[in-house]
Amino acid sequence: MIVDQLESHAAEDGRVRRSARLRWIGGEFRLWAEVPDGFQPPEEDATALLLVALPLALYRGEDLQLDGAVSAQTLRQTERIQTILAAWDPAVRRCRVRVAHELALRQAADGNGCLLSRGVDSMYSAIASHTPPLTHLVFCDTLTPLQSQRVRIEERRIVEKLASLIGLPVLRISTNLRDPGAQLIDYQDMHGAGIAFMAHSLSGGLGRVVVPSGLTYAVAGPAGSHPLLDPLFGSEWLVLDHHGLELGRTGKLEAILEHCPELLAHLKVCYTEASVGNCGSCRKCLWTMIALQAAGALEHASLFPAEIDLDGLALLRVAGLPLTEFWMQAAESLGDAPEDRRVREAVRRMLHRSVRPSLPDRVRGALAWIAGTSEHAAPYWSTSPSGHFRHQTNAAIAALRAGKPYPYGVESATPQPSPAWSVGPLEPDWGPPLSPSSAHVGLLRMLDARGRRHRYAAGVIAPIDGLVRIGELGALLRDPGDGRVPVWISAEGRVSTDSYDPSPAPLAARTVFRWTLAPLSWRRLASRTSLLRELLRRATDARDAVCRAGLLTASDAPSAAPVLVGYLRRSPQEGAVALYSAIHPVNADQLLSTDASESSDLGYNAPVLLGFLEADAPASGTMGVSRPRVPWASRLGAGRARA
Repeated sequence: MIVDQLESHAAEDGRVRRSARLRWIGGEFRLWAEVPDGFQPPEEDATALLLVALPLALYRGEDLQLDGAVSAQTLRQTERIQTILAAWDPAVRRCRVRVAHELALRQAADGNGCLLSRGVDSMYSAIASHTPPLTHLVFCDTLTPLQSQRVRIEERRIVEKLASLIGLPVLRISTNLRDPGAQLIDYQDMHGAGIAFMAHSLSGGLGRVVVPSGLTYAVAGPAGSHPLLDPLFGSEWLVLDHHGLELGRTGKLEAILEHCPELLAHLKVCYTEASVGNCGSCRKCLWTMIALQAAGALEHASLFPAEIDLDGLALLRVAGLPLTEFWMQAAESLGDAPEDRRVREAVRRMLHRSVRPSLPDRVRGALAWIAGTSEHAAPYWSTSPSGHFRHQTNAAIAALRAGKPYPYGVESATPQPSPAWSVGPLEPDWGPPLSPSSAHVGLLRMLDARGRRHRYAAGVIAPIDGLVRIGELGALLRDPGDGRVPVWISAEGRVSTDSYDPSPAPLAARTVFRWTLAPLSWRRLASRTSLLRELLRRATDARDAVCRAGLLTASDAPSAAPVLVGYLRRSPQEGAVALYSAIHPVNADQLLSTDASESSDLGYNAPVLLGFLEADAPASGTMGVSRPRVPWASRLGAGRARA
C-alpha cells in the first residue's frame, strides 16, 4: 500500500481539508479529513495517514510506503502495533513500513479533547473528571454512512445542545473514512486507527484526546480501539487516553443519571435506521434499554420505547464472546423487582438459545454449510466480518468444545519482516510496484472456500468478495513470440493453454469412496464433529461430481469463452519458474503450483508441466504463495500423506 500525493487547502466555513491518495493492489482512494482552521497539524505532518493505513496494509498483506514525514515515536511504535494485531488475528500479515522523513520534535498543543457521539461511553467520558481538564469535545459528523445530509445536520444540532449542557465547545471533524471505497476491511478492526487518524488531524490544537472505551476491565478482548493499542497511536505531541474501563454500561448510565440526567434525553445508540432516534428493537437498542432499566434511567431516555419488548428479545441471537459477556453484565445488574426479574430471565433464555441452538436451527445451519452459503455448520460459530471478534469467539469455542486450535491448520500470523520500519525514499521493489513492468502480467492464486475451489486471475485486480488471495505464482509474458505458450483464464478462474485443457479425469468409484471417508482417519487434525461435517460435505461434493460426470441427470450452464491473459515460456531459461497444473480427482478443482510435489501432498492427480513463468511479481511485489486450510484436500490441506 502506497500513501502519496499529500495535499492541504482551505475549505468552507473557516475549515481546512487535508487529503492523500491511498493505493493498493487493485484500487485506490483519496482519503480526506476536514477540521477547523487552527487545529490542523503542520502541513508536512503525515502521522495521521500512517496510522490509518497500517491496518489496511496488514489485512491486505501488503507493505506500507508513505511519501511523507511522520512522528519518530509513532513510527517506532508501529512494530508493537503489528505484534498486537497479529496476536489477535492470525490472518494479519505483518509488513514493512517505510516513510520518506521523520518530523522534528515540536511542542504539544494546550487543548484537551474528548470524543462525543451521543452514545453511552462518550457521554460518560465527557462528564467525567480529567487531569488536565477537558477544553473541547470532538464530534465527527460523517462516521455513520447510513445517514442522509438532513439527518447529519440534525445530529450536529443535537450535539451542540449536548455540548452546551456539558459546558464545553465542539470541534467538528468530517472525513470520508467510512465511504464505501475506503472499506477495505471491517471498520471494527480499524476503529482505533480511525480515531487516531481524526485525533492527529486535530493535533495542531489538541495535545491530548480522550478515547471513550466500549470495553471494561472484565471484558477487554481484541478490539480495534483498545487500552493496549490506543496509547501506541499517540506521538511526542499527542496523547491518546483510552478512558472508561472501570464501569460497564449500567454503571456509566448511573453516573450520567447522577451528574447530568439531561443528557439522557438525547442518548442514541442505534445505527440500523437513518434517523436521529433509536429503533428500540435491534440488539444494541435492547441491550442499552436493559442497562437503562437496571440504572433506573429508562424513563429519562425519551428516544427509546417506554418498555422493553420481551417478544422481540426472544427472537434475538447473540453471536460472539464479548457481546455475550456484555449482555450478561447488563442482565445481571438488574434488580429484584418483578419486571427486572422477567427481563433478566428473558435475556438468560435468549443467550442460552444463542449458544445452544435448537435442533431446527442446527439443521438449517448444517444445510447452509453443505450448500456452501455458510462458513460454519453450527450456528454458534461466529461469522462476524470483524477478524478480531470472529477469531476471539471461535478460538474460545474450538478450545473449550473441541480442545483444538482455531482455525484448524493455521499456526500463527506471519513473522515480522526486518526491518519493521525504515526511513528514506520509496523503494521500487515494494508492492504495489511504483512502476509495474509493462512486459509482465502477474498470475494470482486465490481460494474460494465456500465454492471449494481455487481460482486464478492475471494482473492487478480489485479484491473479489469471498476469495482469499493466496499469493502471486510469478509472471506471464504480455506479448506473443517464438517459444511462448498462450494462456487463457475462464470466467470460472480456470487456466488452460493451447495444449492443455483442465478438464476432470474420469471418476473412479474407489477414489470417490476413499476421498469421502478420508476425514474419519484425521482425528488429530480437528474435532470429531468438524470431521463428521467435512465427511457430509464431501458426500455432497461426491454426488455433484457424479452428476457432472453424467452418471446422474445433470446439466451445466454454458460458460463464457476464456480470455487470453499472457504467455508462458515453452522451455526453461535462467530465472524462469516451472508452472504445474493438477486436477483434484473428485471435485475437479485445479491447482496451479510452482512446486511439483504440492499436488501429491494435497491429494491431487499427477501434475502437468504447462510452461515457465518469469520470476517476477508485477501485481503484488511479493512472489510466492501461502498454504491455507483447504478442506477438500488431503489432511485438510496439511499435506504429507495422500488420502
